[in-house]
Amino acid sequence: MTSLGVFCIWFVIEPIRIYVGMAGNLKESVPNMATFLLMTVFPQLPLVCFLAYFQPMFFPVDKIVGSLMFIFLVRLCYVPVCMVYGLCYVVYGVFKPFV
Repeated sequence: MTSLGVFCIWFVIEPIRIYVGMAGNLKESVPNMATFLLMTVFPQLPLVCFLAYFQPMFFPVDKIVGSLMFIFLVRLCYVPVCMVYGLCYVVYGVFKPFV
């Protein structure tokens, strides 16, 4: 796959991923946050990794910007995991006396 194809896929998926994450955060919705996490891990991390390190032609700024974006995406994976865990804990805590 060419760099242009990878960039087009990334360009289409990124706004959807951000919208799902924002909606999940505002509604405190576990399914939306889980979708955001999966969309971050599967399509985004490999695409950014390809754009940063495995392109046939590089500009000097590609590795720098790609590395920063990769670091942000890896750190961003931590937030939805904590939020999903916290939301599940709250839901379980609310219904715990009835179990």
